[in-house]
Amino acid sequence: MLDLRPPDPLTALRVWSRKGRVVLVELEDPVAPGGPDAALQALGQPELTQPARFTRYGYETTDHVYPARGAVLVTAQAYDHGLPGPPPDRTLRLARAELFVPTDLAHWEQEWHHFGKTRPPLCESSRQ
Repeated sequence: MLDLRPPDPLTALRVWSRKGRVVLVELEDPVAPGGPDAALQALGQPELTQPARFTRYGYETTDHVYPARGAVLVTAQAYDHGLPGPPPDRTLRLARAELFVPTDLAHWEQEWHHFGKTRPPLCESSRQ
């Protein structure tokens, strides 16, 4: 079982809805007891691993996509900028968790694959 907790203090928690139903929950900087490796191991082999849709300055980010489990974990690892000073801490960390209704990979790619680049219209306006 995956155990994720919000950071303290809370960085960001977003809840997206469509037609009055929650479709996506995003948690920035989740905390996993046992660390990122334990969280990834708890979910098993991802159906897709790709460069993350969300970027963080100074970090290489990777999406670990588990559509059948309704989850994406984004890991981040600092890279050396080549700037003066001590090298960065390259310890792997969780940068984001996305939770959604379980689906298959094709549907996830259709609905969420580009979510970080262009946000889909999740909330419909009733303005006329």
